[in-house]
This record gives sequence, C-alpha cells and structure tokens, in this order.
Amino acid sequence: MPNLRPMAMLPLEPTLRVSELLDAVAAVVDDAFDEVWLEGEIRSRRDLRVGGAGPYGARHVYFDLVEPSDDLDRPPVAAISVKLFDSARRRVNAELKRHGSIRMVDGVRVRIRGRVGIYAGRGRVELQMTGIDPGFTLAQLASSRDLVLRALAADGLLDANASLPFPVVPTHIGLVTSAGSAAHADFVHELEVSGLGWRVSLADVRVQGPRAAREVAAAVRELSGRGVDVIAVVRGGGAQTDLAAFDAEIVARAIAGAAVPVLTGIGHEIDTTAADAVAHRAHKTPTACAGSLVATAHAVHRHAEDTWRAVAGSALRRARAERRSLDRVAGDVATTTRLALAGADARLDRDRAAIAALAERRLLRSTSQLALAGQRLALVGPRLRSADDRLDAATARLQHLAERRIEAAEAAVERAAWRRAAADPERLLRRGWSVTVDPDGRVVRSVHQVAPGTEVRTRVADGTLTATVSAVDADPAPPADRAEPA
Repeated sequence: MPNLRPMAMLPLEPTLRVSELLDAVAAVVDDAFDEVWLEGEIRSRRDLRVGGAGPYGARHVYFDLVEPSDDLDRPPVAAISVKLFDSARRRVNAELKRHGSIRMVDGVRVRIRGRVGIYAGRGRVELQMTGIDPGFTLAQLASSRDLVLRALAADGLLDANASLPFPVVPTHIGLVTSAGSAAHADFVHELEVSGLGWRVSLADVRVQGPRAAREVAAAVRELSGRGVDVIAVVRGGGAQTDLAAFDAEIVARAIAGAAVPVLTGIGHEIDTTAADAVAHRAHKTPTACAGSLVATAHAVHRHAEDTWRAVAGSALRRARAERRSLDRVAGDVATTTRLALAGADARLDRDRAAIAALAERRLLRSTSQLALAGQRLALVGPRLRSADDRLDAATARLQHLAERRIEAAEAAVERAAWRRAAADPERLLRRGWSVTVDPDGRVVRSVHQVAPGTEVRTRVADGTLTATVSAVDADPAPPADRAEPA
C-alpha cells in the first residue's frame, strides 16, 4: 500500500455563485457608466405586448444594435441587446413623430441613449434605451445618399442610364417590387385600365430591411438580361427610413449599369432617393410611374394616327395634282391631234379640188379636140370614119383615165380618213399604245429626254401610271451602209 501522508490544509479562495458574480459586474458597470449614447444599426427587432391588447396593454420593443462589417456578407463587428420598455417607447415615438420621417426598423442606423446593465438571466451586457437622436438618422441617410451619388459621379455613372435611348413603345415591363403590396397593385392597375396590351415580368423582392438592397439590385441585374423593354422599380410611401434600401450604393450601381432604361416610382411626392437620381426617369409614386408608360404608349398611338392622316392627305393632294397634270397633257395631245387632222383634211380637200379641176380641164380639152376633129371630119369625108374611130378610142381612153384619177382621189381620201382614225389618241390607247410625259409634262419621244431616277407618268387606256426610270438603254446607231436617207 502506498504511504499516505495527511496533506496540510490549504486556505480556500472565495467562491462566488454566478448570480453573485453578475451582481458584482453589474455594480461595477453601474459605477462606471451613467447613461451613454450609442450608434449602430437596428437588427432583429421584435415587439412584445404584455397586459392584454388595447390601450391598457404595454408594448415593449427588443432589438440588437450592431456595428456592421464593411463586407455585407460578413457578420457584424459587434452587437449589443437593447430593450425599450413601453414608457420609454412612448417618449421615443413622440420624438420621432416631431421629425416625421423616421421609423425604428431593421437596417436603420440610429443614435440612441440608454443605461448599460447586465442581464443576469443570460449573463450578457444590454442597454435599456431611454432616448433617441432623430437628427443623427436623418443626417446619416442624407450623408449616405450624397456619398453614393458622388461615388457614381466620379465613376461617370450618374447619367449612364439616362443616356440610354428610350423605346418608342415599351410594352414588356420588368417590375421590381414586393408582390401583393399596394405599390404592386397600383402599378398593375394603372396598366390594366389603359386598355393596351402589356407584358409584365415581376421580380418579387423585399423593399425594406437589411436584405432589401441586395435583393433589389439582384432583381434589376437579372431583368436587365431578360429582354425587357424597360425596368420599373416601385415601392409605396413611408418614412425616410423605410426607403433606405433605395439609397444603397449597390442599388444605385445596378440601376446605372442596367442595359435598358430604369424607371422609379418610390414613396410619396416629397421623397427622393439615390435610385431616383440615377434612373432614366423618376416618378413620385408607383401609379405615376405606370401612368408615364401609359402616356408614352398613347402619345405614340396618337402620333401614328396623325402621321397616317397626313400621309393620306398628302397622297390625295398629290393624286389630284397628278390628275390635273395628266388632264393638261391629254388636252395638249388632243389639241395637237385635232390640229394635225384638220391640216390633213385641208390638204385632202385641196387635192380633191385639184383633181376635179384637172379632170374638168382635161375633159374640156378633149371636148374641144373632139369638136375640132368633128369639124375636120366634116371637111374630110373620107377620113371621117377613121376620125370617128379615133375619137371613140380617145373618148374611151379619156373616160378611163378620168375614172382612174377619180378612183385614185377617192382612195387617197379613204387613206387620209384611215390615218385620221388611226391617229385618234383614245383608239391608240385602247389598242395598247401609251403616252409618257416627263415631270414638266413634255411627251417623251427619245430615251435621251430622261435620265435614271427621273419620275415619269404614262397614260394608258384606263388611267395613269407613275414610275421612276431605273435605267436608259438607247438603240445602237445603224451601220453607215444601212443608214436611212435624210
């Protein structure tokens, strides 16, 4: 057996219970701190109602005040639990209402006042909130927005989206908003009541809270590559703190880098965010955003109708002018033809009269010769019969000659009448002929009168054709040995 020797009794160090240690730490904290001001970002807010609902119940608020990391994907640098009891909550709310644009929600940076203490049940440091500095939050929002806009301006992105061409009729809309929200309903309703055909691709995102900015930016980038005509980013009104996600740099850069125009309709009439500043067009409300798209479509529709009316009126006026020009050309052709026919008729009458006069002179001369021959026959008996025979033969020849001359004259008259009928413009047009005039109304008789690109008008039997000369092909000159005489 081992040799056991009694150990000397050592003095024991004091041993504390957990509650005693925490009480001691709490006492040190109470001595070290009075009320302090802390700044940070609200996370994990939760409300606890006690004592029943209604005006007689109390509502306490609990949240974590964190010091966020510069990398959004990493956990906070530090955090402390905050409790806001009902009595202090009422005072804080009254202070916030005086500023009118702040709500204590997740993601909002605040400067709060409170007493540091130890929560024995969890063994952790906590802050019992007693007050808030609304000006700090408003200044943080404005400062953050200014920093974002200056950064984008330095990178040349502030007007990047506004410089994109806006579609003539944007009918495929990429919509970034919270599905089922009032903003979603108002936007879609405005499109539906327009009576136009719209296609809406919805990206359902959070529009408030720590994750809202990243979701909105991701939705803008995704819709930008899905072939939409424009992207609409909309959210209903609220406090300025509710719209903090739309002042985030990640959202502003996503909008500035979008491949299509981005329209915003965020908040109320007085709200302006960084997203509005970099968007192609900013609107005060979701309804106004949708209304601008409807107005654009209606304006294009009206412009198209006005343009068609103007085209129709111009075409009608041009047709009337061309008809008047064609009537003038046709009148000129008819006048020329009538003058030519009248000249042919006059020449025909002169020829007929000349032939008749010639025949009459020949007949008179023959009659005279016949009479003379008769006299000679009477004087010369023996030669009478021979003279009679010659006279009969001469008479027959003369009569035959006169008949031939008359037949030739009648044939010439018939040919002139045929040429007159053949030269009738209406008959020629019905037979397939046409009359072509240049822009000055002159009849085109040679390919050398026009050049490619000249607009000409051709009259056919049942109307007028207007055409543009695309090429001119002249017939080759005949060889010298086959040239026609001048």
